[in-house]
Amino acid sequence: MYVLGVVLGAAVGAVAGVYLLVVRLLRELVWDGSQPRLTAGLSVGVATIVTCTLGGLVVGVVRARHDRDSPHDLDDVLFRLDEAMVEDARVEPGDPVEPGGPVEDDLAAPPPAPASGGPPEPVTRPARRRLIPERRPRPRQSVQDPRWILRATLLGIVSLTAGASLGPEAPLLALAGGFGRRIAGLLRLSSSEAIALSTSGALSGLFGGPLGAAVLPLERPRQGVTAPRLLGPGLVAAVAGFAALQLVLPGEGGVTYDLPESGTGPAATVGWALGGGLLGALAAVVLLVLIAPSRRAAERVRSTVLRAGAGGLVLGACAAFQPLVLFSGEHEAETLIDTLGTWAFTALLGLLALKILATVACMATGFFGGQIFPGAFVGMAGGLLLLAVLPAAPGPAVLAAGAGAGTTVLLRRPVASALIMLLFFPLHSALALLLGAAVGAVVVSVLADHLPEATGLGGH
Repeated sequence: MYVLGVVLGAAVGAVAGVYLLVVRLLRELVWDGSQPRLTAGLSVGVATIVTCTLGGLVVGVVRARHDRDSPHDLDDVLFRLDEAMVEDARVEPGDPVEPGGPVEDDLAAPPPAPASGGPPEPVTRPARRRLIPERRPRPRQSVQDPRWILRATLLGIVSLTAGASLGPEAPLLALAGGFGRRIAGLLRLSSSEAIALSTSGALSGLFGGPLGAAVLPLERPRQGVTAPRLLGPGLVAAVAGFAALQLVLPGEGGVTYDLPESGTGPAATVGWALGGGLLGALAAVVLLVLIAPSRRAAERVRSTVLRAGAGGLVLGACAAFQPLVLFSGEHEAETLIDTLGTWAFTALLGLLALKILATVACMATGFFGGQIFPGAFVGMAGGLLLLAVLPAAPGPAVLAAGAGAGTTVLLRRPVASALIMLLFFPLHSALALLLGAAVGAVVVSVLADHLPEATGLGGH
């Protein structure tokens, strides 16, 4: 497994490097920083709106024929990969059921008839937890189908080039999971092993380290980290993937934020971090709960092309007011750090509202990307609201706590969220960041019945 982790991780890491290189070149072709290049003669605001709207229309064209089977966000991809990882254990109706194995309620045997020969007595059975995914009424393309992989990859490239307020991790996961599963037979790996190793190898370079990349595909909401036997090989695959990506894109990897020290003791840091984490978590909750109703409202527009074009129009309008809402927020967060303590409350609240609106518009109308970095950005901006109200608050602590909380709420995977964010922040911010992630996990637990869960493709 460890040797295969090196082989598969390196192969997928190289593929991820090529993918990120293509995205970077196309983005630089279309954008000069946050200003569009392709609409000369127009004002920056109008050019931004035109560029994002045209990008949305292209997204709609790519989706037009296969919208139901095309992923929207990281939840879609993780849900599909989870299905693939348990596919071998799926029980079909009519198949024999092994004692103690996974069962469906409708496969349970009826109660025996009484000795008198009368009708069977009703028996109240305890509710059984469904351990296998429901069968859907219509067949869908598999994650190893080359057409599904190609379409998901192309959707990610077009969406990110158009300036979507989303990250590249979801397209990378789709590409890596499909690639790994297709070559699983050649390496004599099971689906779960191939997907865990390949996704770890692909994400390591993006995150700048192996820990979060190895845990993300294995952690399940409300279940913790599963398949611990895959963590070791996954870490090896992540290291190999990071090394391979560096050969393709030297110097590529997650940024390290130059965050100054708080200048407060541990006890004070705890208090401020809890406050910043709570505000960051609540800001991310607003984003999360708006996605499903916005998607339902967008689906009233029957034309997939017009729907995605409308999402691009909203994205461009938000960016015309505040360019920081463009793209994932990974690099844009550096502006929040560089201007720490200079934001007025109303300006910060406006930035937060626009970023949420832009991200929801992208996720609701067909743009394809991940929500890790938008969640971190929203959490940071939410945490900084505390600094805008109470200038005595240590800005670095509330910002780091907000990042941990926002990412945890959007992902609903606290372990992976904390490990990913630890790679972006300096060591002295670890306490505040971990506290923020803990606050985010508590908020998710308390609001569990009110937060949407991943439902998979076609279930939105």
